Amino acid sequence: MEMLGKWMLTAEGPAETIAQQLPSNSTVVRVEEPNADPTNHGVLCIVGLAGVGKTTIARSLYQNFSDQFDRRAMVTVSQKSDVEAVLRSILYQIMPQVREGTRQQRWWDTSHGSIGGSTLKKARDRLQTLKLQKLKEELKEHLEKYSYLLVLDDVWSTDMLELIKKSLPKS
Repeated sequence: MEMLGKWMLTAEGPAETIAQQLPSNSTVVRVEEPNADPTNHGVLCIVGLAGVGKTTIARSLYQNFSDQFDRRAMVTVSQKSDVEAVLRSILYQIMPQVREGTRQQRWWDTSHGSIGGSTLKKARDRLQTLKLQKLKEELKEHLEKYSYLLVLDDVWSTDMLELIKKSLPKS
């Protein structure tokens, strides 16, 4: 991270305000500390103009630190994304990888009501039919007892970020 510090600056305030005040070739990293409550979310925002390397930085951080978390996902949130699609994408990535015929599959079948066939495929197919409230419940089930890293790339609005954050359990 020291190397990043040579060409990045840290600032506070709304991302939109910071971005307007920057030279055209700047990238900003802003960390929102999770209050005094250790169960709250910590947020790292990488803000800058197109082409300055925000996604590259995010991917690098994800690759370098993801093994320190029990669950992890990296999702692109475009201007036209809806919160349900984003939550589904997160769930696809954090669902346990279950192999056929293993003790883990038998546990998954027992706890999730699947019988035979491709258990993970069935679980993922079921996600396609879930509405927002059920998606939130699934996220809670899969994240609540674990540390997790969630990288959201290409987030265009603070409203979308808030919708996603409200859908996540505190961890």
